[in-house]
Amino acid sequence: MNVSTVYSSYLLISVHDLFQVGFSAASPRLSDKIRYPLFFRINAPETILNKAIVTLLRRFGWKQIAIVKQDEDLFNDEKKARIMISLMYADKSRLIMCAAYRHRLYGSHIQWMLPGWYEQDWWRIRNVPGCSAENIRTAAANFLAVEDLVVDTTTNNTLSGLTAEEFMKMYQAKLTHYPYSPNGYTPLGYDAVWVLALGLDKTLTQRKEQGRGCYKIQ
Repeated sequence: MNVSTVYSSYLLISVHDLFQVGFSAASPRLSDKIRYPLFFRINAPETILNKAIVTLLRRFGWKQIAIVKQDEDLFNDEKKARIMISLMYADKSRLIMCAAYRHRLYGSHIQWMLPGWYEQDWWRIRNVPGCSAENIRTAAANFLAVEDLVVDTTTNNTLSGLTAEEFMKMYQAKLTHYPYSPNGYTPLGYDAVWVLALGLDKTLTQRKEQGRGCYKIQ
């Protein structure tokens, strides 16, 4: 979900005291309940990955760290850093890895940490001027990937009566009948629909108890 879309739609619906449920908007700014009191989300904010990153850094005792931004000056100013953390989208990471390859900032003395939600073989998806896919893969080397858990690994039944595994099998079977690629946010979107349905059901129940009746949608 495009973050700017979320901001724009929130401004519109908040005027009518309606709440909004997101399932893929990960901007930390949306966690601000003073500015966005009516916004809720199923997915975790991007900052959740920081906990995993810090845990890994402490586990291995890594201290010479650089957080990579979209700026090639990094490769001139951070020569002492050995642990490179990049939390950008895959297209930007390909550019960064190409720059790292050209500056020879790779090898056994360098460890890259990247998001775990990139596409499979993300370094081959699109060509980068000046670098081949193998150049990019060489620079990334044995990168570590961090990602939040989207699908529950337990066998507990959810409110829908399905386990997470059963839902995924149902989704994958349905997907074979449509010209769409798998979407990693599908389980969260499914949960968001349940949240809306449960909220609506609770609201209608309370209105009936208060003798206020139900809204009619023409």
